[in-house]
Order: sequence, then C-alpha cells, then structure tokens
Amino acid sequence: MFKNLEVIYRDLKELTEKRLSLLILIALLGINQLVYTYVPGALLLNLLLLGGVLHLFNVRFDPHYTRHLVMVSLFIAASYVFLLFTRWEFLAYSLSSLMLLWIFMNLILYLFGKEVSLERLLGGLSRVRAAMLYFGILYGVIYLITYLFNQIFFLNLPYNGMVFRIANSLSTVAGLMVLFTAKEKTVVGGFSDLLFGKILPKLTILFGTLAVIYSVQVLLGYLRAYPPIVFYVLASFFYLAFVLHLKKGEKQWERKGILLLFIAVTFLYILIRFNVSSKVSGLYRERGFYHEILLLASFCILNIYLFFKENRELWGLKWYSIFVVLVLFLPPFGMMVHQRYELSDVTKRAEHTIYSRFKEDQQRVVRPPAQKEEFQGVFYSYFSKEAMEMDVKGYAYLVELQWHNDNVKQGYSRGETRLELDSERKQLLVKVGEKESVLNLYEEAKTKSENERWIWETDGVKIIVEYYSHDQDYVVLHFRALFRE
Repeated sequence: MFKNLEVIYRDLKELTEKRLSLLILIALLGINQLVYTYVPGALLLNLLLLGGVLHLFNVRFDPHYTRHLVMVSLFIAASYVFLLFTRWEFLAYSLSSLMLLWIFMNLILYLFGKEVSLERLLGGLSRVRAAMLYFGILYGVIYLITYLFNQIFFLNLPYNGMVFRIANSLSTVAGLMVLFTAKEKTVVGGFSDLLFGKILPKLTILFGTLAVIYSVQVLLGYLRAYPPIVFYVLASFFYLAFVLHLKKGEKQWERKGILLLFIAVTFLYILIRFNVSSKVSGLYRERGFYHEILLLASFCILNIYLFFKENRELWGLKWYSIFVVLVLFLPPFGMMVHQRYELSDVTKRAEHTIYSRFKEDQQRVVRPPAQKEEFQGVFYSYFSKEAMEMDVKGYAYLVELQWHNDNVKQGYSRGETRLELDSERKQLLVKVGEKESVLNLYEEAKTKSENERWIWETDGVKIIVEYYSHDQDYVVLHFRALFRE
C-alpha cells in the first residue's frame, strides 16, 4: 500500500511540474464540491470542470497544450455564464447535452487512446476502478469517524452539512488524483487471464443462448417483454467481457459463436421492440424509440463485420462507443434532447433563470418568514393495509394521486369533475361543472390525529387523504378519489 502511495506521490509531483493547470482545475472542482450550497448551478459547473480535466489530461503531451487550455477555459466560463442567466430552455438543455458529449468523448479517448490496445483498455479500466475505490473508502471513512465522534462526545453534528461537503470534496479530489496518476503497464495474466479468458467466455455463450430462447418466447407472446434497461446492462457487461478475453491463441469457434449469438439476440430484440408478431406484452415506447433502433441495428452490423474480420474487436468497440455517444448526446437531434424537446420548442422560455431561482432560495434561507405559523410540515399516515376495506358502494372508479411541487399544477380531470389545489396549495377544490366544493386541507390537518381516517364526500366524489405536508416552499398531497358513474 505504501509503495502504491509513493508511486502516486511521484506521479503527482511530475504532473504538477509539467501541467500545473490540470491540478488547478481539479482543485477548483474540489472547492466547488465543498461550497456547492453557495454556488448557483453547482452541478453544471462540476460537469464543466470534469470535462475540462479529462480533456486537458488527454492532451497533456500535446505541443499545443496552451491553446487547448485557453479554449477549455473559455468554453467552461462561457457555458457556465450562459446556463446561469439564459431562459431559453431548448438551448440550455442542448448545451447540457453537449457537455455530456464532451465528457464521454474524452472518457473514450482516456480508455482507448489513439492507438487501441488491450493493455491500454485494461489499464484505463483498472485506474477507473481504483479511483472509484479510493472515492468510496475515503467518503465512508470520514462519515464513520464523524459518526463515532457524534456518539462519543454527543456533538450532534449535521451529516448533511459541512461534514458531507468535506467528505464529498476530499473524496472527489482523491479519486481524480488516482485516476490521473500513471501506472505501470498492465499485463494480461493471472486471475484476469482465468476470469476473462476461461470463465466469462463460457458464461457469455450460456447467456447468449438463454437470451435467444427467452427473446423467442417474448416474441411469440409466451412471456412479457423485459424492460429495455435489463437488455442493455446485461448485453453491455457480457460484450465487454467478450472483448476483454481477446488474446493470442483464442479459440476461433468460440469467438465466432459468441458473435453469432450477439447478432441473433440483438436482431430478436429489434423485432421485439417493433412488436412484429403483435403478441408482445409489457412493451412501451418513448420519443427516443428510433434512436434506440438505430443503435441496436448498428450494433448488429458491427458484430456482422467483426464476424468476417478477425482481431478488430477493440477497434470496432472504440468507434461504436463514439457512435453511441453521438446518437445519445449530439444536439439538437441526439436522444437526450429529442426525448424532451421538439425543434418547435427552440423559442420556449422558462419562467426563471438558474441564477434567479438560486437567489430566491438563498433569500428564503437567510430571511425568516414574516410570521411564523403554527403548522409546519405535518405528516399524516392513514390506513394502508385496510385500504380495500373502505366503503366503495355506489362508486365506480378509483384513482390514486400523488401531487407535489412539480406536478401539482396539472390537477386531475374525469368527465365533468375537476380536482385541483388553490394558488396557496392549502385547499383542495372539487369542481363539477359550475359548482365548486372546497376541502380546507391546511386547517383540517391541524385537527387530525395520526391514525384517524380522513375522508370527505361531495358531489359524487369521495376523497381519502393519506398524506399531506405543507411548508413555505413545498407541498405534498397523496390521496385517493372515488367517482360515481
């Protein structure tokens, strides 16, 4: 361990002497983590700084490093200022997507380099793993020490306050330092040779065979479709395992067999997503459906190409990774932007800027309310197991609603009946045609005990309140509504 620390210290010293600006950016990222509650748009600034750090590390030996440094600095400053003060939602979201594109492109370059090799990829993955390990251990140790101090000396330290910020800051800086320290050349052998060369290829064949059988059953309607995330996570893991097991003397039948299985599984999943048999159940589509199909089709084509071209897996994986990142994040047609906005939303403007919202939040914290109210953030939990025992006689329809700040304005409508909160979010309004009834949630909540059922009936609607919380900045309302025919 001490030897590893000496190597890290040596490499950091060398990096400091050659590229001090890189360490300054890492320090800024750590400081931002430390004081993030006082920084507007702190998360966006974090992403910009992370992209800058990755970019500068990748070009640290470039003779035009100074030019890169100036361009990165200008991009970070201009993007941050624009995101803070703009009200153009589409443009702000597109810039956020561009930031993620920048980060992932540099991460791909970090892992693969310009000359693709298995040793380079294994070394990069090893450093990422080590960085995450250092981050997690340091973060956990700080929290554990704080907990013990709290228990022993009765300090009552806030875990979501300064301790959290210090742990976050130190862990982030330590993780990045480990990530960017040069390690000895990774040699494929030992346990890695056993895991990636012997065990995982056999498991990949088993996974592919079972996945083909399962996909056929889904396509024929015998099983429900699994969520897309399941396919992507498992396929990514086993494909990475397939790539990492490549070495001299590999069995060609094994390689070609695995590629055939990936081709078959991907093609079957495309058929499932299109529901060509009209028998697939549990299937849903989002606006990024055709982006998804494009990525699946390109993955299928990649494996067909590799089936006929030997020893090109790493080359193919690098360029396919770049293609995936472009499809996901390249604005304005990337999947991230397309799922949320259409091109007609270019002129859409937000009510507030990030900076104005930050200032309002700061003022709420600093300035106490003019009049402190008696009822602040009360929690009510009612019947849960007995929910189905409620009297539903005469009612034909039940809906469970969970409203909070983000969706409370939407309300709920069924036929001529409309449910919504008033502007102060203290009263539930039930409108049937021109007639209106009012449930004063805020006042009645004061009179309710924790285990008391809260039921209200009016004009063909029965309201069962399960949860109501109201304070200056936030409201939460969970309730069930029964409607007559």
